Amino acid sequence: MESFVRLLNQWPLDKITVKDIVEICGINRNSFYYHFADIPSLARECVMDYIGAVVDHNDKASIEECQEAIFTSLLLNKKEVLNMFHSMSREVVEHGIMTCCEAVAERYLEHLEGVKGLKLPSYDNPDWKPNYAYFPVVFDGFVAGRDLVWDYLASHNIYSRKYFYPLTNEFQCYQGRFSGEQTPVAKYVADRVLTLPMYADLAMEDVDRICGLLKEIK
Repeated sequence: MESFVRLLNQWPLDKITVKDIVEICGINRNSFYYHFADIPSLARECVMDYIGAVVDHNDKASIEECQEAIFTSLLLNKKEVLNMFHSMSREVVEHGIMTCCEAVAERYLEHLEGVKGLKLPSYDNPDWKPNYAYFPVVFDGFVAGRDLVWDYLASHNIYSRKYFYPLTNEFQCYQGRFSGEQTPVAKYVADRVLTLPMYADLAMEDVDRICGLLKEIK
């Protein structure tokens, strides 16, 4: 993969051929295809290696340290990154981001599963594929109400989101026309749900801290 990255320093991804790679590596085409199906597969593997390194780094790093490491790496490899980015499919980029967010979601679940009064998202349904854009938690029977939890997290500079709040049918422009009482299930959830911080470079120690704060609420 190092040879591939060197080529990315010279040409855009869509201009690099298998012939270019095998010649610079001193191998034959069969050796390349033994490991990779095609150039996009190799590019995807490079991205996933990088994402994996970010996830591992996040395990102990703060957000600031992680961001510094990411930006430093991007600047050191600016030309390669731009050549890949301008040629790479959106699918590959999104897959990399989703992998980081999946790791964050798994860490939340590891800490919060079994906590009384918390309804957590489930990602094991074979009929759909999660994008890990949000981590919604319903506070139903928890030791504190949703709004108190939001206030407590905010007092520690952690800003969650009151999801689906307020309900659309309770917007001022609909006053006198619609009411949340007409959609009791939506209202019930909107009064109890928070989405916890979720983004690709969220440090695992910060996930641990968020979960620790939730568990210490009495």
